[in-house]
Amino acid sequence: MTTLIEAVTGVSGPVIDKRIEDKLFLLTTIPIEDDIKRLLTMGFWGTAEQLENDGLLNDLTKLNCIVTPYGEVSLKMDDEQDGCHMSIAIYPVQKWKDSKRTELQMLTCIVEELCHHYWNIEDEVEVSYKVLDVIRRIMPNDDIKMDKLYNVEWLEEYARNS
Repeated sequence: MTTLIEAVTGVSGPVIDKRIEDKLFLLTTIPIEDDIKRLLTMGFWGTAEQLENDGLLNDLTKLNCIVTPYGEVSLKMDDEQDGCHMSIAIYPVQKWKDSKRTELQMLTCIVEELCHHYWNIEDEVEVSYKVLDVIRRIMPNDDIKMDKLYNVEWLEEYARNS
């Protein structure tokens, strides 16, 4: 088994929605602060809602979500392993806070990585629309538009250059 170096264990984490709990594994190298726990819980729930709506709950592959301060991750394989394959989403939460990301921006980062994986979307512009669907499920009473989640100019530039 491959393990996360410097993993923090025995700490309370966010709630992983029961519909995806066997397909999403949360690892962390730091204690997770309450605001991040809340955002992760919201992101996991909204993603599960959208997956159910899209009829994809039975077709999911496993995802390892790793919470780190700045995105640095070290893994170690057991001595008897000759290789390893896994899907990983990395959440550099202190980097987000240092760069003064809003809660909505942090939630968008969380949901985007989940959407890339579970919907198998590589394209940044295409995934932004699925993220918008998920965020609207999480915040149905808010008037959420793309420009609240992303720099629309960047998305347009990305689309032109892709």
